Amino acid sequence: MSDHATGAESTHGLAGRRQAGEKHFETPAWVGPDRHPERRTTRPSSQVPVQPAPVHDQLAPALRTPRADILDHGTWRRSSPGRRLTGLLLIVALLATGALGYVAFDTRSSDDLVLAIVAAMLTTALWAIMATSKPMEVELQGPLLTVRHNGTEETFNLANPFQRIEIRGALGSPTWALVIRRENGSEVVIGSRTVPPAEMHPVVMYHRAKADARRDDRNRRFST
Repeated sequence: MSDHATGAESTHGLAGRRQAGEKHFETPAWVGPDRHPERRTTRPSSQVPVQPAPVHDQLAPALRTPRADILDHGTWRRSSPGRRLTGLLLIVALLATGALGYVAFDTRSSDDLVLAIVAAMLTTALWAIMATSKPMEVELQGPLLTVRHNGTEETFNLANPFQRIEIRGALGSPTWALVIRRENGSEVVIGSRTVPPAEMHPVVMYHRAKADARRDDRNRRFST
């Protein structure tokens, strides 16, 4: 037997074994489409098993408060008698500036012109005070409390077990205040002149109870 015949028989035998194997094995669905769909007799059973979804700590509760007796949303702005007084003085200064300016233009007197300039400078100073002393504004949406003050806006989650929150003073006392600690250690103090304690106090207590329950549940899961 020649080498050519032997090589031909080996090639023929390899092709036969390959065809026999393809009759018994089908391409798994997770690899790709079957190269020989005409020989498929049953649904391929080789598939990637379904992986369960990982379980994580749920630190972002729903934005709606389920209890009807707990305030769900609201907006408050700090009342400031000093700011109202400054606004009144600004109006008077504007009127005085206009009057003195008209008199200085009519009389052409240097003394009247100096008075008009002083009134204008006072008006500018009062306007700057009003612009830089905007009152604190607090907005509640479910457990999310947004504080706008001095040109900044910050949002805190009252139901977050990792958010440090403290209530100082008794309910009904003028010293009542909600204190929220930032990550850098500084504090945001929301006093009774900004939000009504009778409305905010039960909201804070409700969401802090939920935060404590989440912390306890997390500790139990990680300690086992």
